[in-house]
Amino acid sequence: MKNEIEQFKQEIQDYEIELKTLRSELNSFNAVAPQPESNRPSDIAKAFRSAAIATAERVSDIQGLKSAIAALEAQLAQKQEQFKELEKQQQRQERLKRIEIGKAKAKAVGDEINSLVSQLESKISELKTVCCQYEGDHRVLKSKPDFGDYWRPPEFIAFGQLVVPVFLENQGQLTLSTRPFDLFKPERDAQQKAQAERARQGKLAMDAQISAARQREIAKKRQDERERIQEILSVKTTELDEAEALRAKHMEQIARGARLNLDRIDAFIESTNIEIKQLQNELDAVEQLE
Repeated sequence: MKNEIEQFKQEIQDYEIELKTLRSELNSFNAVAPQPESNRPSDIAKAFRSAAIATAERVSDIQGLKSAIAALEAQLAQKQEQFKELEKQQQRQERLKRIEIGKAKAKAVGDEINSLVSQLESKISELKTVCCQYEGDHRVLKSKPDFGDYWRPPEFIAFGQLVVPVFLENQGQLTLSTRPFDLFKPERDAQQKAQAERARQGKLAMDAQISAARQREIAKKRQDERERIQEILSVKTTELDEAEALRAKHMEQIARGARLNLDRIDAFIESTNIEIKQLQNELDAVEQLE
């Protein structure tokens, strides 16, 4: 853009030189005046007639000069407007460049401020550590036993609310502000972490107790189911033994000539065997769950 501006300057200078030349030439035409040879009326009239003839002959030349001057003036005005616009653009670019340079310098200083603040925070934390080491001895020496719990000795050092400067950049916006410096945040974080861990351990213990109680409940239900099945199985086995003994007795009687029907006994024995098998399967299923 710098070269373009220089070119416009040269063009405007050329236009101005040319206009100056044309205006000078036009003024020389306008400067034609009668020059009588003497003050006699005939000489004066002759001089004016000669001037009129010269003026008539130069009218077209004068008109041409005026037209040329008007055209050059219009072009010069246009060039000057373009030149002003270019100058505005150049100034804007130069300002933007200066702003970017300024922001870069400001950011460098701001980063240095943040670095110094970090060092300051470290030193403040170091001060707290030193003071805490001697706080116990200080309290012992400053205590007043006669006052009991109503007396609280002054602290070795009192920490007020602390703020530190902070330099920020957000979407190109630079900001220098302050932020709180929580000196005892590490202790609170550690305490909260310990509380969270105790709560987690407590929950794990509670879950373990609930799980154990559920296991005991499930085990009791299985034991009750096992005992129920075994009790029914014992009854059915006894009934089967009695039915088979009765059938054997009837078979002896039939062998001696008695006429007895074994269908009901056989049907009972068959159904009882089926029930005993089912109960045995249920008992096996309960055993496998353990």
